[in-house]
Amino acid sequence: MNKEDELKQRLAYLELEQARLNKILNDVQELGTQVNKFKTISTSVDEMTVPLVLTNKFDPTNDKPNDIPRLDTSVSNKYGYVVCLMFNPRSPPEWSGKAWHVPGKGKCYLAFEQAYHCMQQLQKRWPNYPFQVVERKSFPI
Repeated sequence: MNKEDELKQRLAYLELEQARLNKILNDVQELGTQVNKFKTISTSVDEMTVPLVLTNKFDPTNDKPNDIPRLDTSVSNKYGYVVCLMFNPRSPPEWSGKAWHVPGKGKCYLAFEQAYHCMQQLQKRWPNYPFQVVERKSFPI
């Protein structure tokens, strides 16, 4: 094998490697775009409209409408920061200090640092859960 053939073979290998790296770079950029979209959705607490019911009292086999548990509509109007569990970004449950509650019923911290410290404690307790500190500006009633 002469030098020219060897150089052509190396060039072909480098072109394949560059194409592979370009594909990975494009995938990373696409993921970055999706993460930014998710952050935009997850930080807009004011747009929440569907409350999340966190009880197992509802029996889907029961067709009686009178037996459906009613959600308490009284909502806290506190301002500050809350720790949210982001499995459902449109209606994330809030941490009350003891349990998860529907949006508007969680513990509202006045300082971001307090909420962040609480979130760190929850991350130690449940390391694979998606937590986020969200600023509660106002909550629709």
